Amino acid sequence: MRLDLDFSQGHRNKPAIVFIHGLGMDKTIWSSPCDARIAGGLLPFSLLIREKPETFSFSELPLIKPESITAGSPSVEFRTPYHDLKEEGYSVITWSQRRPVGPIDFAVKELSHVIQFASLLTDRGIILIGHSRGGLIARKYIELENHRKILGLLTIATPHRGSTMAEWVRYFSAVTSAIIPLFKNLPEGRVSRAIKRIVDFLKSDAIKELLPDSPFIKSLKPLRNVRIFSLAGTSPRLFTIYRWKLIKEDNAFIMRPEEVFSYPHSLISLIPEKHIPPEWKEGSGDGLVSLDSARFEICCEFSVNHAKILTDQYAREYVRRVVREIS
Repeated sequence: MRLDLDFSQGHRNKPAIVFIHGLGMDKTIWSSPCDARIAGGLLPFSLLIREKPETFSFSELPLIKPESITAGSPSVEFRTPYHDLKEEGYSVITWSQRRPVGPIDFAVKELSHVIQFASLLTDRGIILIGHSRGGLIARKYIELENHRKILGLLTIATPHRGSTMAEWVRYFSAVTSAIIPLFKNLPEGRVSRAIKRIVDFLKSDAIKELLPDSPFIKSLKPLRNVRIFSLAGTSPRLFTIYRWKLIKEDNAFIMRPEEVFSYPHSLISLIPEKHIPPEWKEGSGDGLVSLDSARFEICCEFSVNHAKILTDQYAREYVRRVVREIS
C-alpha cells in the first residue's frame, strides 16, 4: 500500500512514535502545522492557535494602518510533539489518511501498514499518539490487532465517549442539504468545490461515528497490557475576530483590538443554558470535545482549545515526559 508519509529515523534503541491525525486533517497537522488546513482543507490550522493582538501606542497619528479586521496574531509556537521527539532521537512517523472523513475502519487498516513500516526503524517497540479522532483510530487498532509491539498510547483531545458537537453537525448538515439546490447553477470553481466539500464533510460516516450513542463509540472496549495516557483541553474558545480601534488618549494615539466575534463564545448567549453543549463551557471542554469525553485512564488537563493543545508548550512537555516514562 502506498501512503503519503512524513518520517525521520532516530535511534534504534528508542521506540518509534506514530502520530495519527484527526477528522478532516492530514499529516501536516503534526509535521508542518504552519501549512496545515482543517475541515477538509477549507480553513488554515493557524486560525485556531492565534493570540489576541497587542495594544500599540504612537506619539503621532500613524500614516499606515492595519486592516480593520484581524483574527489575531500568529502563535509563536509552530511546533508539535512530532518535532520535540524527533529532536530527542526518536523515530517519528505520520501519514495523511486516504479518507480523512471516511469510516474509522479504513484508517485502522492504513495504521496497520504504517506500524509495519515503523517496526523497521526501531528495535524497541512503538508508541501511538493520536489527536482527536486519531486517538480512536489507535484504540480500535489495539483492540483488533496483535499489539505486542505497542508499548503505549497517548490520546490528545480524543472523544472517547463521543462528542455532542457531532449531533450539532448532523442537524446543520440537514440545513445545508436544503440550501444546496440554490447553488446548482454555480460554475465549477472554488466556491462550488468548497460547498461540495462542506456537504461531504457534514454528511460523512466519520461524523456519525463520533455521536455519543453511535455503534462505534459503544463498541469500544477497555485496553489491557498497554500503558495509556490522555490529554484534555478546557478552553473552548476556538477563534476570535477583532476590529482595530484607533483612539487618542492624552498625548498618544492608541490602537487596540476590540472583540467582534468569538466562536463559540458569541453563540452561547443565544442558546438556553440547558442546551449549551459541555464542549462549549469554560473548564468543561475544548470547543469540540468535552473534558469528560477526553479523559481516558491517566489524564492531564490544559487550559487550551482543541487545536492549541498540539502546540502548547506545557502540553508538549507532558507528552515528552510520558514518552520518556514509557520508553
